[in-house]
Amino acid sequence: MKRNLWLTLVAISLLAVSIISIHITSVSAAKVTTSQTFKKTSFLSRSRQSVYVWNSQHTKKLANLKYYPHTNLYSTKQVVIQTNSHYGNYYYVRSANNRLKGYVWHGNLIPGSYIKGGGYRYPTEHVLLSSIPYDKKFANSSGKMATTNRIFGIMNADAIKPYTKVPTTSQQKTVINFLKRKNSNIPKMIEIGATKGVRISMMTLFIGKSQQVQLPMIETNPYGYWVDVNSFYPVLTLSKLKNRAKPIKTYNIAKTVTTVFGSRTYDFENPRAQSDSNMNEGPITKVYGTGYGPNKNLSLVDCRDRLRYVSTKNIFSISNNQPTLRHGIWYIAPSYQFVSIGGHEQKLRGMINPLRSTIYRYVNQNGFTQYKYENGHWTAQFNLHFEFLKNGNVSVHFNQLTGVINHEKAVGKERVIATLTGPNADAEMMAYLNHSADWYNSLIS
Repeated sequence: MKRNLWLTLVAISLLAVSIISIHITSVSAAKVTTSQTFKKTSFLSRSRQSVYVWNSQHTKKLANLKYYPHTNLYSTKQVVIQTNSHYGNYYYVRSANNRLKGYVWHGNLIPGSYIKGGGYRYPTEHVLLSSIPYDKKFANSSGKMATTNRIFGIMNADAIKPYTKVPTTSQQKTVINFLKRKNSNIPKMIEIGATKGVRISMMTLFIGKSQQVQLPMIETNPYGYWVDVNSFYPVLTLSKLKNRAKPIKTYNIAKTVTTVFGSRTYDFENPRAQSDSNMNEGPITKVYGTGYGPNKNLSLVDCRDRLRYVSTKNIFSISNNQPTLRHGIWYIAPSYQFVSIGGHEQKLRGMINPLRSTIYRYVNQNGFTQYKYENGHWTAQFNLHFEFLKNGNVSVHFNQLTGVINHEKAVGKERVIATLTGPNADAEMMAYLNHSADWYNSLIS
């Protein structure tokens, strides 16, 4: 019995020694080699989930970066850690105060830094500042710069240069902190999803067949992926307004039709930077301020849920519920509510009293058609519209018509009756809407 007990104790002792020996062998087999050194770089975690900092033997977790989202980790070398059971490339990282240091698998880190009072910066992703940390699950960029599809029109390379500047850190913080708080004053396209995540990114804008520039853009994260919603500098202007950008004027689309006569709007404060928006803009629901642009003649507005600059003189607003009599002429414009366009026009046209005026103009963003009440019918007289030229000028087109409403026919060829040039070309368009019926009689043969 004693002999068996003694043999058992000896066996247990040998097993313990064996286990210790195996552990020592595993540790002693760990190998760290420097694969490359590089300029001191700041890193952050690629994931909001658990990412561990290891010792050099890869046997002990020293920290979990999930709990250090605001800690910048600095590194100058990438190493290979190899054990009997593990092999991988790691960055050796240190925090600024050296309290956090160790090895992190290279795939779990991304070049980036936390900016106090602002957010997160990721240079390899061209992200200048983000309100939320990077998460590889929601990244729709692979390090290649994305292009923006929010900027329309023909660009002037020289005039657009001020809007391609990388904004200062102070400017970035101002915009990020302004947008990440819910604010129904700002355009819906910018506001939606901003509280879930908003960032400023440098994106590619094509300004010609072979020309492109990098442009700071606002991106939001409403659906779990990033969407570019506006160029940066107009939003910077918006963020500096009083009362959290409370508009100076608000229009209710159920009561008024407010649009930009001529349909030309801008993403930039200088109209020369963008000669044509290529969009039928409207409705305008908010005006944030006036006096913008080199000639102080632009307004900053919410136009079709986007932040845009428009010629102040071209803001055109009439009733959405009844025809409007201005200077002896009846006016109706398309509604921006979910109604039949033809049905809406017909309904309001039925309210017109021809005894007060026999001239009626149906206005759209890009011009109008004029009718005259004769023999119990509205007879078409002419159509006027604008064409935007590559050099920023505007040609005014006139086409004489005949026939009743919905059965109009052209008389002769369309004519260019004027070309508007210079910085006030936009403002000059409104004059053609305000010209009297007698003024146009000389153009009707």
